[in-house]
Amino acid sequence: MYYTVLFTLAAFVAYSSQTVPHCPARDGAQPTYIPHDDCTKFYECSNGEPFLFDCPAGLHFNPDLNVCDWPQDAGCRRATE
Repeated sequence: MYYTVLFTLAAFVAYSSQTVPHCPARDGAQPTYIPHDDCTKFYECSNGEPFLFDCPAGLHFNPDLNVCDWPQDAGCRRATE
């Protein structure tokens, strides 16, 4: 029982420590993309809400181009490195 409670608490802390990005209240002419701490993920903003997306396998999000790109071209140096 002790380990179950400890695991549940650790999972909750890990989940809640992920910062949810702030999106603009209104959509612009181009979508707003925000990098995630995990290089393989990114947020797309829509109507003020962030939506989490995964890049296809083997790719990282490139915040300069706002696309999923080859890791050597994406320039990500976050938690997955």
